[in-house]
Amino acid sequence: MRVLQKPYIAPAIPHIMHRYFKLTLLFTIGLMVSFFLPWVNVLFFDASAFQIPRYVSNLQEMAQAAGSTHRDYTSYLLYGIPVLCILGLCRDVFRLKIWYWDYAGILAITLAFMGYVLVKRQDLPVSFSIGCYLTLALAICGLVYGIVFNGNPPVIAESKSELFQELSNLQALKEKGVITAEIFESRRQELLQAIEQQQQEAR
Repeated sequence: MRVLQKPYIAPAIPHIMHRYFKLTLLFTIGLMVSFFLPWVNVLFFDASAFQIPRYVSNLQEMAQAAGSTHRDYTSYLLYGIPVLCILGLCRDVFRLKIWYWDYAGILAITLAFMGYVLVKRQDLPVSFSIGCYLTLALAICGLVYGIVFNGNPPVIAESKSELFQELSNLQALKEKGVITAEIFESRRQELLQAIEQQQQEAR
């Protein structure tokens, strides 16, 4: 009696896990959370990035009641952060081949806001809080990670025979329809790069 062996699916699982749970996804979720954490402390009052535009608008309305005509909408740029986070989530989930401009945009918005506060802090005693610093750190980490790895985690070092065996198993999975052509080609390129790297190191 012939025993049917269970298809070897190990190569496909890490790729699928990277597709939905890779490090950039954690950065993006962290940025969404930090958006609702305290960003600034003004007169012992903590305000998150979500609250700051409304808080600034209330101050300007009070100033207008006192005769001021100046209006400043700079703080509303902060609402660009969750928009960029949502676009980043779409990039990670649907595996879009675009550069990590969302982190660059969030970094630019955060730095612009910090510069804006430093200029305006002469009028009110303002200090930055954890949400602002966390956003800055996560945006930098996400941008650096995207530039260095381009969203593709490095292949774990294996022996050349194991890499060839995994390549053979990957081809079998594709022929049986277990994995898609997109997953096959992406993982195949990673394995070929790892094999080429080992050959160069052996010279």
